[in-house]
Amino acid sequence: MKRQLTGALLATGTAATLWAAPAAAAAATSGSQSFHGIIIKGRTGAVITSVVVAKGVFHGTGRIAEKPSRPGDPANTNRDDLVFADGKMHIISTILAAPFVLNPHSCLLSGTVQQTGKIVGGTGQFAAATGRYTATVQARVLLARNRDRSCSFRHLARHEVDKIAASGTLSF
Repeated sequence: MKRQLTGALLATGTAATLWAAPAAAAAATSGSQSFHGIIIKGRTGAVITSVVVAKGVFHGTGRIAEKPSRPGDPANTNRDDLVFADGKMHIISTILAAPFVLNPHSCLLSGTVQQTGKIVGGTGQFAAATGRYTATVQARVLLARNRDRSCSFRHLARHEVDKIAASGTLSF
């Protein structure tokens, strides 16, 4: 997750934030929105699966596509696309706090990431989307081990699961 929370958490911040799904056209095009999702990564650091469920102005499901940071982005910034049948929504998240605890016996790194973010357009029906949100990411990362059996922050993690909850406003 091209993220910089720790050397081992390249993607925890991602993910992490959630904006959401195809809506019934008509009705309101702005208002409150809440999101819940999950990102699961494997040994290569690649996303195995992701899903986001939205309730509010939009009701529906989609997936999270992580995007690389752009030149000039601060180190605590993550970019993602939320991909739905009717288009993509571009989001930018800022990590506010990311305290983690390492269990040196199991090499399980766990923590809660606090974020704020904004929606900055997209494609399809989300081309003019805007909004702001706050999010919490519950991250669990199983680190690889060094030859001496200590936990490695230099090697790719063996497994990662990020559970995301976000709420805010959305207009499109």
